[in-house]
Amino acid sequence: MVSAQSRNLTGTVIDEELERMPYIIIYDQDTVPIGKTDSMGNFEIILPQSSPKLVFGYVGMEWEIISVPDDCEHLEVIMLLCCKYGYRSHRKIDRLRKRQFDNRMELHVEAFKRGLFNAERPCFSYTFIPDKPALDEIRTWMKEIDAEVKENFQELSIGDTVLIPFSARESNGASLAYFSHIIDRVEFDCMIQGVIIGKSKRKRGYNLTYMVTHTNWCQYDSIVLNGREMEVGEIFEYNMKYCKILIPKSLKASP
Repeated sequence: MVSAQSRNLTGTVIDEELERMPYIIIYDQDTVPIGKTDSMGNFEIILPQSSPKLVFGYVGMEWEIISVPDDCEHLEVIMLLCCKYGYRSHRKIDRLRKRQFDNRMELHVEAFKRGLFNAERPCFSYTFIPDKPALDEIRTWMKEIDAEVKENFQELSIGDTVLIPFSARESNGASLAYFSHIIDRVEFDCMIQGVIIGKSKRKRGYNLTYMVTHTNWCQYDSIVLNGREMEVGEIFEYNMKYCKILIPKSLKASP
């Protein structure tokens, strides 16, 4: 039963191509899941009166935040594609997103004409949140990482020993992958020790060539990188610009 402190809401979710969106997760304003759409994009949820906002989320789509007034009982929601703007400035990205956001009312009318929606206009309001502040913060953080990597690359010399952490694509380590700089860890299940035998900055990277000198810190049954066994004496290359590197004194091997 729906109490006085909550209300029953129904609705339909489609995308900007006017296709029904199945299995969209619906959250309250505290991002706690409270329901999802069915295979036809329809849903029925109970919304607490203390949570007048809803969030609709799905991978590859803009997360939609809507404010639901008291007299709105049936929600007809249009979700927009995200991550399709390529290498544009953050300000330009927000301008394009806002244009797409404003075009949603025309899409709603078209959905009404096709019989997908019951009303010509939504009974709620969407909230537009600019991406630029968050993107600017990420850019600043990435510049700091790049400056640190550049400094480390310049300090390394031929003959220096380095430690390179790996993750496993499969549980037994049959295929290894490098850790990126955004993975903030100091303990790893697999670390390969090597000695630098070459370095270069071709293609604006920070490229190292190293010879494997120690593999006993790798806890996987098999240690294979790009189809090659990582055995002592084997030579590999990688780019410090994208991959994490450690020096022995910064390392804590997992037991």
